[in-house]
Amino acid sequence: MSKDKPFHKDSSFYVAVGVMISAFAATTTVVNNLCKNCISNIIIPPDEIVCENNKYNNIAEIPNIPKEPVTYSGSTTFAPLGERHRMDQMIVNSYPQFKFKYPRKNDDYGSNTGVNMLLANQLIFSLSSENLSSLPSYERLPDKDKDKLDEYKVASDAIVFYVNKNLQVATADRNWPHSFDLLELKKFLTGEDKSWEAGKFNIPIKVYTRNPANSGTAKFVQRNVMDNNPFFVGKKVGYMKTTSESIQKIADSKQPVVEIRIGYASASEVCNQETVQVVLINNINPCTNEDKYRTKTNQVNTPVLYYSDGNYPEKLKRFLFVIIRKDVPLSKQAGVAYCNILLSGKGKEYIKQEGLIPLK
Repeated sequence: MSKDKPFHKDSSFYVAVGVMISAFAATTTVVNNLCKNCISNIIIPPDEIVCENNKYNNIAEIPNIPKEPVTYSGSTTFAPLGERHRMDQMIVNSYPQFKFKYPRKNDDYGSNTGVNMLLANQLIFSLSSENLSSLPSYERLPDKDKDKLDEYKVASDAIVFYVNKNLQVATADRNWPHSFDLLELKKFLTGEDKSWEAGKFNIPIKVYTRNPANSGTAKFVQRNVMDNNPFFVGKKVGYMKTTSESIQKIADSKQPVVEIRIGYASASEVCNQETVQVVLINNINPCTNEDKYRTKTNQVNTPVLYYSDGNYPEKLKRFLFVIIRKDVPLSKQAGVAYCNILLSGKGKEYIKQEGLIPLK
């Protein structure tokens, strides 16, 4: 047996060490319990960040949330999520550091504008109602800039047409609301038909549209309804900068008028409007199954989206996208985080409440 003396004869040393180990273990347990759901604290290398449908149920489960404010803009189709702040506020409630800033410019906002601003380093990520290959702003880019961009599909919606609610056709031998088909709408939008024959009357038609050079929605309608023909926009009307301006102009008349003012937008922006009436297409009101102008809503004022079934024209349905820059780490981190939020279980609930259709 060795005759060497032990390093410490005093047993108090071992007691002290045991207390320290126990305290560390207890502290670790407490921290683990407190951060059991703090998956956002996990940092994943940029090359491994992905947007995945149905992977997360609650927003608090999503990793790689930026810890700084980000600026985003683009398609006004997303306005029910951002401008009304329900979705964005829900995100900030879960992640106070992930705040959103919205740029203020005189230019028309839209999918094309968003891509241009993203490449000009004015945005961290952008939103689009068209995939990249369908956007004129993307088509004009050199290949080196195209390679910088990526897109993530996050929801879907449909285009609805609307007219002035004070349309007076009582003396014309046709009932209103009248159902149009896509060919009739094409003729109205291109100016091939500048009036609508109703019995003995020819009711003038005025088209209200945003500029397809900026708006993904306008470009979508131009391609899918008008076979890429130009819009017929009267000099006294001109292009609208926003959907809100279009709705206001179409609804702006104190007395019944004998003219059709026609516009279009995402269903989520129109279905709950009280100052205009939705156009029936193929005898389908995309916002309600009732023969009324106003949208049927449920208890939380959510549109009943009849455009989501198989009877509404497929040409008027589309997907919505988050656009990011692959060469900017914060753009990919923030864009993918926002994408995962929209594709989470809770995110899809909010998407549906705001009149868009979540991905399955």
